[in-house]
Amino acid sequence: MKKLSLLVLTVMLLNAVHAQVKDPVRWSFFSKKINASTYEVHLTATIESGWHTYSQTTPEGGPVPTSISFTKNPLLTLEGKTKEIGKLEQHNEPLFGVDVKQFSNKVDFVQIVKLK
Repeated sequence: MKKLSLLVLTVMLLNAVHAQVKDPVRWSFFSKKINASTYEVHLTATIESGWHTYSQTTPEGGPVPTSISFTKNPLLTLEGKTKEIGKLEQHNEPLFGVDVKQFSNKVDFVQIVKLK
C-alpha cells in the first residue's frame, strides 16, 4: 500500500511540474526616429507556433484583448492609438459567440510619440 501511495504521489507531482505556465510570446522593443521630435515605438511580439495573441480590437464578449499602456511622462505625448502591424486573423468563435481577432507568429504594435 505504501508503494502504491508513493507512486500516486509521484505521478501527481510530475503532472503538477509538467503543468507549469508556458510563456509562448517573446517581446522585443525598439524606437525609430521620424524627425527631431517624433518617434515610432515598436513593441514586437514573436509568438510560438500553435499559439496566438488577441487583437486590441477583439469585440466585447470575446476573449480578453491585448492591452498596451504607457506610463505617463510630462516630456512626451502619445499621438493616436497604438497600431497593429501583422496578419490579422478573424474567425467566429462559438465559445464566445463573436468574431475573434487574433495574430499568430508575429505582430508589431506601433505607437507614435512626440517630445514636448
